[in-house]
Amino acid sequence: MRTAWLLLLIFIFGLLTKGQQLDLSEKVKNDSPLRLQAKDSPKKITDVIGATYCFGDLDTCLNLLINIGVSKYRLTKFTQCTAGDFDGNGFLDFVIWGHDTTKIKDEGIDWPDYENYLVLFFKGTGVVRTELIKTEKGLPLVHYPPRLTKGPNGEPVSKTDALWTWGQTDDNDDYTKGTVYIFDDGRFTSISFGQHNAR
Repeated sequence: MRTAWLLLLIFIFGLLTKGQQLDLSEKVKNDSPLRLQAKDSPKKITDVIGATYCFGDLDTCLNLLINIGVSKYRLTKFTQCTAGDFDGNGFLDFVIWGHDTTKIKDEGIDWPDYENYLVLFFKGTGVVRTELIKTEKGLPLVHYPPRLTKGPNGEPVSKTDALWTWGQTDDNDDYTKGTVYIFDDGRFTSISFGQHNAR
């Protein structure tokens, strides 16, 4: 029994560390105006594995960014994000983390948990499409690396970079279950895995 738990922990650690944003494929180009946090940048440290900070001067999609609580000024400094080539076109795409700004106005929340994620798909220097993904409040949407086979908990196969959020058990993070978002046929499809559906 102890060996099984040890193997499970090794698998989970391996899955998460493969999702580090500094381990993205070097074949993917980033010609966009957005940049990832420098490898040893002292300015920001994210405590979420599979996520990072990005910054840049973006002239398009500003209304969409404002709708999730991210101003142009904030984007030029640093904002939490996830990156990957989600559509498989060879260019880096960015997921900007945001929240439901209508809830802030209605409920008077000062610092809400992330729950709205704006995906910016790039080809060259331009945004070619966008998609908004809404998750369970407080569960980050992070990088899910490509995998050729199903995982031991039913983690799905993905030919390209994808996104995922883990599940919860009794208010604790549970990495043995979750929801993976795979871009296919022009949009993201969500696939739940694990003993219990994450959503």
